[in-house]
Amino acid sequence: MLSVAEIPFMGFHFVGCICVIIYQGKEYRFATYLGAKIIELNKNKVILKQGGYILEVDIKNTDGQSLLAPQTSKMTRIIKECISVSGRFQFYIKGKKLFDLESKNISFEFVK
Repeated sequence: MLSVAEIPFMGFHFVGCICVIIYQGKEYRFATYLGAKIIELNKNKVILKQGGYILEVDIKNTDGQSLLAPQTSKMTRIIKECISVSGRFQFYIKGKKLFDLESKNISFEFVK
């Protein structure tokens, strides 16, 4: 699970993230409150770094379905929701690749 969003906080905004990976029975957690940094963010790629951890997510075919979303109390913003796309997940610990996995069943939403 990975979420990157603009967070309103005490009158200002910042981009934050939270991510949980469970791999071979072990949990790895990225979060802004734990010091995670967003290295790259666009509709096809997310790279997170936290301490010795790096997660790279590449998403293919992000055309998706157009949905209405709230903006200043009205449903006027359009977002793209992809319920089944392909992607690749690479996870590194201290420069060593722990896994390189691909899936054709990723749900994805990009809001700009």
